Amino acid sequence: NNPTLKAERISSTPSPLSPFLPTRPLTPTGPGVPLAPTSPFCPGGPTSPTSPFVPSLPLSPDLLPVVPFSPESPGCPSGPGRPTGPISPFSPGNPGKLIGLGRREGSDIFILFSQTLRQHFTWWTSFSW
Repeated sequence: NNPTLKAERISSTPSPLSPFLPTRPLTPTGPGVPLAPTSPFCPGGPTSPTSPFVPSLPLSPDLLPVVPFSPESPGCPSGPGRPTGPISPFSPGNPGKLIGLGRREGSDIFILFSQTLRQHFTWWTSFSW
């Protein structure tokens, strides 16, 4: 079982449930999390309208900084992160707002933090770009 997700395996069709950006790709297992260029990752932080949420779009260190996270962290990381939409339908039963997204140091694990549930989710165990 290779957990690595290839870009070609991800649909380029926008999700009808979260079309924040017209080129919003679907995530492999759900409706995707909407992005909004005017909704910054952290209050007062910079927005990045071209920052993709799934690896079917070009990634660069400028768009995806390595942000240190810990499962206990309820707040914003030290880096600029990426913009998110006001709601986060990441998984069934998650009504919370996405307030954290980043890569653990030395890892390809993405962590999502729910403002409501105050717990973390692993999205992809690994993918390559």
